[in-house]
Amino acid sequence: MEAYNLEVPTGGVLNSSSDFLELMNYPIIGNNKSFESIYLYVSLIKNAVHRGKQKERLKILRIL
Repeated sequence: MEAYNLEVPTGGVLNSSSDFLELMNYPIIGNNKSFESIYLYVSLIKNAVHRGKQKERLKILRIL
């Protein structure tokens, strides 16, 4: 609620019946209670961050 009031973009894994669905800028609808679901979400985020870092390194190498 604090992030919403401060207009800070937020995201998270929510059930479709969650009361906070309209407060999230980037809601991820899914099962947030099973280990497999959490592992999938964390793996996807980790891979996206890794790819972003690789692209940034390539940009730096092209400048040099």
